[in-house]
Amino acid sequence: MRRWPVLLVAPLLGLSGCTSSAGEPSWRSVSLYMHCGIRDLQIDANWFTRVDGVLDDGNGNPPSGWDNPEQRGEVKLVGDRVFFRDEHGHSEQFKPAPGNQPTTICS
Repeated sequence: MRRWPVLLVAPLLGLSGCTSSAGEPSWRSVSLYMHCGIRDLQIDANWFTRVDGVLDDGNGNPPSGWDNPEQRGEVKLVGDRVFFRDEHGHSEQFKPAPGNQPTTICS
């Protein structure tokens, strides 16, 4: 039995409740931790993982053009997906992480 969608709905109401006057979800400031590449994103108590897998420089570091260890930007929740963008034109998409846990612990 798959329960994670139900578990994520209530905690995400705070994020999904941030809407514009047109009823669309709005963007919210965030700091994306990416010391070991772009893998996971935590919003409140919820973990999301990058849709296309890890994005790094091949050595476990952020790709060229990204800050290290964090990239400031903003996120928007649409359905069960989180969209990230920043002032440099980067954009990434995240989905709920299995078990609501980060895929890798990076120190």
